[in-house]
Amino acid sequence: MPYKVGLTRKSGHQIALKEIHRFKTPWKNEQVTVEVDGIPVRCLVTGVRKSQSKLRGTGVEKVDDIDALEA
Repeated sequence: MPYKVGLTRKSGHQIALKEIHRFKTPWKNEQVTVEVDGIPVRCLVTGVRKSQSKLRGTGVEKVDDIDALEA
């Protein structure tokens, strides 16, 4: 299922990335790479919140939310 990433940088600064990744949602403790200002950043998934089913008749896509910590 597609997912979005909320990234916590090493500095403690948190970023809600807008890019929707159209891959299988990673598991907790997996490493993923995201792009921040055009630079690839490796991070560790610290939490996964699965989306509930979309409402019938709406065009809203289901997207999981991932919490990650910069590695």
